[in-house]
Amino acid sequence: MPHGHEFHQLRIYTDRDVSSGALLNNTTPKPITDPHITPAQTIAIARQIAPVQTGSVAPMIQRKPPPGTANTIANGHAYHKHVQVQKEFPEIKSVNDFAALINTIMTSPAEHKVLTGGREAFWYDRTVVIYNPKAGDKGTCFRPTAGKSYFDNLV
Repeated sequence: MPHGHEFHQLRIYTDRDVSSGALLNNTTPKPITDPHITPAQTIAIARQIAPVQTGSVAPMIQRKPPPGTANTIANGHAYHKHVQVQKEFPEIKSVNDFAALINTIMTSPAEHKVLTGGREAFWYDRTVVIYNPKAGDKGTCFRPTAGKSYFDNLV
């Protein structure tokens, strides 16, 4: 995580696995008197209690890309073009470093959006990762010269 950034987490504890309803750790079931909190409600709650007003609470939600996605993108055209030729990532010294960066951005982006054609875009700091399940290399990662406005205008 880059220095100078502070992330806050909202953790909601339960005695049940929310995906299956199964009890965790052999606990005695507690009566459910309130409805379950959905992911959408969690985002709304996070926005209400966030110390800073923000339109995105995506850093609070960890995403899980398909296994191997970051490695596939890092080993595709993006490393050669954006790291080696255009030198957009002077801090990246290897394909493994690039894959680690891509994985970090995809799992904990500052912002995330679903694009047309089944693609997804992830933004963190000044870097965009575009996941394209239809592409052979599964996408790209680069630092757009237009900065955040590039990400904001993706469709």
